[in-house]
Amino acid sequence: MSMIRKALASVGTAVTAAALVVIAGPPAQASQDGVNSGTVSSTWQTNAPVWDLAYANGAVYAAGEFTSVRPPGAAAGTQETARRYLAAFDSSSGALLPFNHTFNVRPRVLATSPDGSVLYVGGDFTQVDGQPAGRLVAFSTATGNRITAFAPQPAAAVTAITASSGTVWFGGSFGRVNNTPRQRLAAVRAADGGLLPWNPGADGVVYTLSSSADGGKVYAGGGFSTLAGAARRAVGALDGTSGAGLPFAAGSAMPPVTNGCTSVVRDSVIASGVVYFGAEGTGGGCFDGTFAASVSSGNLIWKNTCLGGTQSVEVVRGWLYKGSHAHDCARQNAYNDPDAFPQVPESSSRHLLAQRLDNGFLGPWYPNTNAGVGGLGPRTMTTDGTNLWVGGQFTSVNKRAQVGLARFAPTPDSPPARPAAPTLVSSSGTSVQMRVTVPLDLDNTDLRVRLYRDGSSTPVATSPVQHVLFWRQPVVVLTDSGLTPGSTHTYRVDVVQADENASSTLSPASVPVVVGG
Repeated sequence: MSMIRKALASVGTAVTAAALVVIAGPPAQASQDGVNSGTVSSTWQTNAPVWDLAYANGAVYAAGEFTSVRPPGAAAGTQETARRYLAAFDSSSGALLPFNHTFNVRPRVLATSPDGSVLYVGGDFTQVDGQPAGRLVAFSTATGNRITAFAPQPAAAVTAITASSGTVWFGGSFGRVNNTPRQRLAAVRAADGGLLPWNPGADGVVYTLSSSADGGKVYAGGGFSTLAGAARRAVGALDGTSGAGLPFAAGSAMPPVTNGCTSVVRDSVIASGVVYFGAEGTGGGCFDGTFAASVSSGNLIWKNTCLGGTQSVEVVRGWLYKGSHAHDCARQNAYNDPDAFPQVPESSSRHLLAQRLDNGFLGPWYPNTNAGVGGLGPRTMTTDGTNLWVGGQFTSVNKRAQVGLARFAPTPDSPPARPAAPTLVSSSGTSVQMRVTVPLDLDNTDLRVRLYRDGSSTPVATSPVQHVLFWRQPVVVLTDSGLTPGSTHTYRVDVVQADENASSTLSPASVPVVVGG
């Protein structure tokens, strides 16, 4: 394994004022615009993992193992407010909302109606607020009350839900719904929960369902090998009305099961006529990445082959975000992805990444969570269109305590990290050359380094640096010229984003440097 931050090359000699000596890297991507801030925004947190999130009408709903929630920054066990397995938060501020219901078993999956008026909750539970509730229930998001007329009664756990205005499709481990045979997949009327003829069937677990805007197509992902009576490994497309299997050439992205590889589809999301999937593989080198398919044709658009199981995907403001534990993207080099990183230590896995929508290449977004309880970190994502919400097993974000929930707003940009003090390369004649290791910026990889002499606020040298990545941090040399021989100076640096949206704090001062000494 390569070290995440390693010496890349020896620094050469700068030849002009403000000269730049940078370890050569690939060209920058066409645009970095649009990624959300890499700094986590103020958000309430939970006392245990969050397993699913859903958004509707200004509220983000969270389901998980928690029994209480607490304000941002509050230590565990302080300022706790009871919320048993389900809670709601303001999507733009992260504040707790009054919505409050108690389940006898924690829910597994959440979904909302297209107009946001209904929240659907599925799982293993059999009671809500002490009243009978058969594993799939609905709530009015306007009143917060349970919609008791909606009672489909699946015979076992519900693990996936998607909905149109008139239909609710769901998957799970059940074999019957309201005493009628349905093998792991079923559909009911949204109005009253009445069972519909839709009955494709699957021979294995269903983890995710997504439906097209018109409800004409439903995409299923999971660990099955047969879907709607045909061989379909882990993913497939279904007619939203009849349940018949539809052509889906993009299914070729999922490898067949072998003794050394079992890959399943964990999550999916549809945006602007494209359906995106996240996969998790068991076995060395087994497909763990993401892929995109056309809703209209079913053809594969791209495939990202980073290793480290993908648990969740979400589209926000022109980027695909994913929660995973990516640790090796070297296979992406075959697609000429300029930001594909090599194997890094497990402790340096990237639990959060962004990808371009057009080709799946990695984007300039490097916040991170820890692995937390269970070792996988993020497990679910949702958005209100601007904020990215992340839920999971993590207990810290960007090395600061934050349990179960995180929110990444569009602004402000994260400033680059504070650089270390510059170090002397050479001092001769009337010039001094100082060396700087460029620090990481969490949401921008194109930066500028500025060198300051003796506490001045005006830089004496400036150089652009492109493609500063979490695993490759360039070294630059800047030159201060026109100095008096024998004079003594100290130097500091800061780093600013190329678009000047944010800058780091100044570095510590260098040791004193004697010109020509």
